[in-house]
Amino acid sequence: QPVIIRTMDIGGDKELKCLDLPSEMNPFLGYRAIRISLNRPDIFKVQLRALLRASSFGDIHIMYPMIASVEEVKQANAMLEECKEELTAEGKEFNKDIKVGIMIEVPAAAVISP
Repeated sequence: QPVIIRTMDIGGDKELKCLDLPSEMNPFLGYRAIRISLNRPDIFKVQLRALLRASSFGDIHIMYPMIASVEEVKQANAMLEECKEELTAEGKEFNKDIKVGIMIEVPAAAVISP
């Protein structure tokens, strides 16, 4: 059985004091999850590299949280590809065909999904 691991979903009701997130009218749909990750590649790429490395030991899939646009998926996948290139250059093993998906949990994602 595959293990589906969701990347960091901080924001809304989940805070990390070290990120110093702005207060918002609707923090549950605003600046959180994938939007934070895309703005903080230093944090996001550590997660992606760890998931890729773990994929050499089992069937791991990656799930991006709170996706609201195709562009967010493209940006996240571009960072994933960077991590794959880095790990390949370092001679690290990982599943080069790791599966990636999203959970439809934002109204915009429901509208744009095929």
